[in-house]
Amino acid sequence: MGWNKGKRSVKKVFPVFAAVAFLWMTGVSGAFADSLQLTSGGSTTYNDAVHSGIYVGPYQISVNSASSSPMICDDYGTEISGGSTWNGNAYTFSQLSQMKFYGNTSFGNNASTPTQAYEEVFYLSAQMMLQPNNANYAAINYAIWQIMDPKDSPANNGPTSSVNTWLAQAAANYAFVNTSDFIVYTPNPTTSSQEFIQVINPQNATVPVPSSLLLLGTGLLGLVGLRKRPRK
Repeated sequence: MGWNKGKRSVKKVFPVFAAVAFLWMTGVSGAFADSLQLTSGGSTTYNDAVHSGIYVGPYQISVNSASSSPMICDDYGTEISGGSTWNGNAYTFSQLSQMKFYGNTSFGNNASTPTQAYEEVFYLSAQMMLQPNNANYAAINYAIWQIMDPKDSPANNGPTSSVNTWLAQAAANYAFVNTSDFIVYTPNPTTSSQEFIQVINPQNATVPVPSSLLLLGTGLLGLVGLRKRPRK
């Protein structure tokens, strides 16, 4: 399954100071396109009712001819093949409105906003990177695809019960994601390739807020219990 190669970036002809000023005013660090190449698909494949040999798990992506890094595909509807190259912009969560799926009219897993959808996908991407083996790759990847592109309904064709388990975890934990630990590589133009997510530090990607709050609550209850009784 292939896709047309992206066009090479056009060199900027504006003075350097003007480009820097533009970036400072817009806050868009992804203004200059990176050159990306798919060096290998996911570490394993999965067959669904629509396609066979769907790559799941971290893909290996090279950015600007550097050594490849593992990234997570969040785009089920666009197809590429090994060796494909394209242009893309690297965005942080603060640049959410620039990402490929920001304009979706609906998301899966009851995600009501692009913010929630990307946070759920970030959570699942981090969980995939933390897996000691590829046994859960298919379920996690299909959960990611179901959130971003529910009209394709990949979860209905994948390992459904396991997908639903991961979707439930994403819905319960998305608010505790450390969004600064993720980079989103959005293709430019968006139809030229798939969108990929790089997890900078999977161990720190989810903030342990629930446990912290639980300990805080327990501590406060203890203080209440130690309060001296009034003398008679």
